[in-house]
Amino acid sequence: MQNKSLCATDVSFQEFLQWILNEAKAGKSVDQHWAPIYSICGSCEVNAQYIVKQETFTNDIGAVLQKLNVSSEKYNFIMHTLKGKRIQSSLPGIVATILERSFAPETSRCMPWLEVTRRIWRSFQIQVKLY
Repeated sequence: MQNKSLCATDVSFQEFLQWILNEAKAGKSVDQHWAPIYSICGSCEVNAQYIVKQETFTNDIGAVLQKLNVSSEKYNFIMHTLKGKRIQSSLPGIVATILERSFAPETSRCMPWLEVTRRIWRSFQIQVKLY
C-alpha cells in the first residue's frame, strides 16, 4: 500500500487482486501467501498416487495406510496420533497468534477489539468443523 495510514480493510478485494497482478506483471517477487500455488509447491512435478482432503484427512490417511499395507503397529500409532487432541492443541496457538497480531500498532489502530474476538470465534468454528 502506498498510503501507510490506510488499514487493510480500506482496500477492496478487487483492489488487492489488482495489486497482486500489477506486482507480478512488473516482475516483482510476490509474497508466497499471494503467489499462485503452482509457483511454490511443485505439485505439477509430483506423480501423486493418493490425494487426501483436509476435511476428511484422518479417514483418508487411514485408507491410504491400509492400501500401503503398513503394519498394524504403525497404523495404530499413526491413527492414534491423528485422532488425538488436535483441537485442544491447535486452538491455543490460534488464539495466541490472533491476540499477538491484534496488539501490533498497525492492527490495533485498524481493528476494534470486537472484531478481534469475532475472528477468534470464527477460528474456533472452523477448527471444530475440520475435526
